[in-house]
Amino acid sequence: MKSMKLVAVMATLLSCHWANAQQVPTFTKITQGPLVTDRLGWEGLWADYDNDGRLDVLLTGPANQWRLYHNEGSALFSAVTSGIMSQRNLQGMWGAWGDPNNDGNLDFYAGQWPLTSGGPAAMYWNDGQGNFVRQPVDPSWTSNRIPLQGDIGAWGDFDRDGFLDAFLSTFGSSGTKTNALLHNNGDGTFAVVTDSVLSIDNDRAWHVAAVDYDNDGALDLVLVRTEGTLPTQFYHNDGHGVFTEATPESIRSEVNYSFTATWADFDNDGDLDVILGGWNTWESFYINNGDGTFSPWSGQPEHFEDFGPGGGFEKCGDFDNDGYLDLFTQGPPRLWRNLGDGNFEQILTGSPVTDPGTSMQGGCWVDFNNDGFLDLFTANRGGNPNCLYMNNGNANHWLEVKLRGVVSDRLAVGAKIFATATIRGQVMRQLRVITASDAEQTLVAHFGLGDATNVTSLRVEWPIGIVQERSNVAANQILTVTEHQGPASAPSLTASKSADGALQLRATGQANLRYVFEASTNLAQWTKIAVRTNLTGTAEFADSAANNLAQRFYRVLVP
Repeated sequence: MKSMKLVAVMATLLSCHWANAQQVPTFTKITQGPLVTDRLGWEGLWADYDNDGRLDVLLTGPANQWRLYHNEGSALFSAVTSGIMSQRNLQGMWGAWGDPNNDGNLDFYAGQWPLTSGGPAAMYWNDGQGNFVRQPVDPSWTSNRIPLQGDIGAWGDFDRDGFLDAFLSTFGSSGTKTNALLHNNGDGTFAVVTDSVLSIDNDRAWHVAAVDYDNDGALDLVLVRTEGTLPTQFYHNDGHGVFTEATPESIRSEVNYSFTATWADFDNDGDLDVILGGWNTWESFYINNGDGTFSPWSGQPEHFEDFGPGGGFEKCGDFDNDGYLDLFTQGPPRLWRNLGDGNFEQILTGSPVTDPGTSMQGGCWVDFNNDGFLDLFTANRGGNPNCLYMNNGNANHWLEVKLRGVVSDRLAVGAKIFATATIRGQVMRQLRVITASDAEQTLVAHFGLGDATNVTSLRVEWPIGIVQERSNVAANQILTVTEHQGPASAPSLTASKSADGALQLRATGQANLRYVFEASTNLAQWTKIAVRTNLTGTAEFADSAANNLAQRFYRVLVP
């Protein structure tokens, strides 16, 4: 990797009429280095691809607009110049980081866009050393040999079996329209679910969100559409990966076409609200009633932006760490501070909103320097420089949480994290969700804590259903939480050949817990192959893959 020797910065003050001037963050604009001078990319997707504890960024876009940048620390970024990710002819415009093989190394799905150019969509598998191997998403990628297209999509464990599934959709004015729900087989391949209503309602989407909008613990899907025969639609998941179209009436009756969907708990009531970015119209802001229904937001301002043809790009994050989620909207760029009473006020000064180079698309909040304060990045497309604004912070406290799934998928996509703290004398309960889709990529949960020096209760609701709680968690730290069910006695494991030649594994032990079956060929590297719930004292799994291997070792875990 090529390192930079010097970063020049320009400090800008974000000032306004807030009562406590000490709480007003300042931003420092990074003005040198390849990340902000290469003029590449339409969208920045941040993730720690080499597990060094710092968030890196992949810029995606049309042909010759891709580039992976490694975070060197101290606001230094270097362009990756070797390997498949250094090839600027990669294309897809959108994609998503994920870990479908549960090996702890982030892989990347890159969609193809437009459909008529370049090769097919592809998976880029991470070898654990920060290098990637490209695998075209062709019929060999699916166990039922069904060819796929899809330039956008979302990862999520839709059937809650501990493996990341995927939903793909095609956007574009040419090519075959196709949607595909993919079940993860746990062996590096996927099976297309051919009887899903998501395939029948086969109109292309602009963005896809995997989100539990009705609070039943299962990831639903929302397809955001800008054009076609169908409007934006919500699909309810029954918890086993079976979907039913169930668009809430308040949204069905008012929303025609949208551009983006921004999901967050803006009012801190424990459920996810949504802003549907406008398409030649106003944004539509809906408050979640907690039961799968939504009511139009009645706060101020009435509309966040109106700029004619195009759409809204809203990105939420608590940039001042006061405990309320703020908004950055693009096209033109505007910053809105959440007042905590159902209203937002617009911040009118500071380079994030006055810089003429800030884009209409591709922005995100990210703590790239691990100081607990959200920085702002915008990928400015069209050959314009990208913008990186470093948040210099204030006196407010914070907490960031990373999850490591064991029973659930490794990234814990869809996990809900609740942080309860007493802020300014008021008990506040905040919600964050781990996401991995083209529309939202949030693998680290960030909480602003104001004057609270600890989180009195931290609750993690894992995608597979396990719940963990911690008390009195100190503020101002990056905390990693590993999935755990509590004390359990060691299980025993036996194996026998079944009539069809598969190896029948049987784990005996404490009931009402989830058991993880793992396999290895060398006793050094172990791979999760199945998750089973032990309801009676015995959990079983038949491994048909054993017939094709010279040797295979097994173990069972009760995390």
